[in-house]
Amino acid sequence: MANILNSVRVIGRITSLDGLKLLPAAVNTSVTQKAKLHSVKDTVNPLPASQYPPWDYINNPYRWFHQFYEHTTKRLDENSKIIIVEGNIGTDKVRVGKKIADEFGMLFLPDVPEEAIFVNENGFDQRELNPRLGEDRFYDLKDLYTAKRPQDILGFGRTQLEMFKRRFFNYNLALRHLLNTGQGVVMERSYWSDRCFADAMSKCGYFTREGKTYYNKVYKQPQYVWMPHVVLYIDASVDQCKELIKKRNNPIEKDSPLLTDQYLQTIEDTYKTKVLPRFKIWGEVLTYDLDEVENMDEVVFEMQKLNLEPPNKIDKLKFLDWYEDKEWKWNYLRQMTATDYIYDRNFFMGMEDPFLSPEICIQDHDNYDLVVNCHPSNYWEKGFSPDTINHMFKRQPLANNRFQKVTA
Repeated sequence: MANILNSVRVIGRITSLDGLKLLPAAVNTSVTQKAKLHSVKDTVNPLPASQYPPWDYINNPYRWFHQFYEHTTKRLDENSKIIIVEGNIGTDKVRVGKKIADEFGMLFLPDVPEEAIFVNENGFDQRELNPRLGEDRFYDLKDLYTAKRPQDILGFGRTQLEMFKRRFFNYNLALRHLLNTGQGVVMERSYWSDRCFADAMSKCGYFTREGKTYYNKVYKQPQYVWMPHVVLYIDASVDQCKELIKKRNNPIEKDSPLLTDQYLQTIEDTYKTKVLPRFKIWGEVLTYDLDEVENMDEVVFEMQKLNLEPPNKIDKLKFLDWYEDKEWKWNYLRQMTATDYIYDRNFFMGMEDPFLSPEICIQDHDNYDLVVNCHPSNYWEKGFSPDTINHMFKRQPLANNRFQKVTA
């Protein structure tokens, strides 16, 4: 898995296919009907050798004209699946996800870290601008976990909204990787479960009613997205979560006023009443206790027994998208997931401004535009800034850059 993910600048983005251990692709085009997972460690009935190399979607995104000579289903096989590992805070989702990915030859995508929100493509951490932003500053998890009162951290609503969008783009990356390479993907968390944290924040007073209403509007924006095949939920009580949080000894989580019984219980309740029921309509949901995921061999064995059959009379929607028999629909989804901009434009760019949500809406637009948008790291696209050595075109900074005038 070396050299797959950029650790800081492009969090959640695959930067190279070199050295990536890919799942062998299928030989025929009827692969979408193969309904069971197949271990890559099976030496008796190994997966067939790949006849089609992975499509280099990083340097050559799949466009509309590619569909005339490059089809999608020829690379898919039994393990071309999306699997999501969900659970409360501290439930060891990374270890479980990596074990599943290793067993079935899949790519493991971790949850989106907060650096993905604050560090731009030029490598600049925008939290360094906080002293000049006042109430419009960038709030991170440290601010959230250490705030003594909910009123002191209401501006975290903007960060939570951005985290939701980043998690959506991370799922889009999983679809993009599967459709272009044939390799399945195991994810830690998804954008569907982001509402668990938003609901918990609202219940504990960290979201105003107006802010939560606006979040719900944004949450409902993504539509017609193909659902995951399997969701593995790690069930843990509040006391178990608190013990695990204490055990991993994260400084910002230690004695945090946020991580109360009410906060953790609301996350669990939202999972069980709103998130998992939706997953059950469209795919399989496996629930394990903490003790059960200690023996991952048993979990993997049960996953291999899952019959991921096409829809039937009882479960009419289960795996409905993934058993599409029209090649053009697979190609169309591949085009839609080729870049994040397409979904960003369709789902999020048309959203109305949160004027009724003061903790989300920018208060001083002029100052924010001057400090953030006119900062050289945001003002220039990557490779174009004249302040860097390897800029694409040698040119002088713009004379009317207001940021440079103020900071001079």
